[in-house]
Amino acid sequence: MRRGDVVPAKKSAPSFKSLHRALAILSSFSFSRPRLSASDIASYTDIPKSTVHRFLRIFVEQGFLEETESPGQFAPGLKLFELGNIVHQNLDVRLSAKSPMDCLAKAYNTTVHLVIRDRDEGVYVEKVEPVGQHVHYSNIGNDFRFIEPFIFGHQCSIFSDHSTIYFFLF
Repeated sequence: MRRGDVVPAKKSAPSFKSLHRALAILSSFSFSRPRLSASDIASYTDIPKSTVHRFLRIFVEQGFLEETESPGQFAPGLKLFELGNIVHQNLDVRLSAKSPMDCLAKAYNTTVHLVIRDRDEGVYVEKVEPVGQHVHYSNIGNDFRFIEPFIFGHQCSIFSDHSTIYFFLF
């Protein structure tokens, strides 16, 4: 299972059932599915649509989700953005990797990505563009599977397993 894949709500002890459902609903959203309806979420999570509606109402009230300009469509809200930025800013590996990334970008005149490995996937957490080079499309926070080599092209990437930084030039 890929990080970011929707995990149907688990059958668990009653005290945790709501928590599993809430997390399954939030996990329904991804870069490829940034806006979802209650029906979409119910389909992805196997949670009854009426229950999804109750959760959506709470998530909207608390700022974790927002209803978009299209009625019945929901998207991640500013509270999730804030929490994601807290995670991003507290990744110490970003600070440790910044100088080597700058050097690699300059030496090879290519985009350098910092990717943290999470099982068989990676998450882009930082990138450096060389001066004067056109910007390469990538989303910080986006994920990919390591088994898809076409992702890299001729880019230089830095990998970390949270204890060691690995440099690879593709």
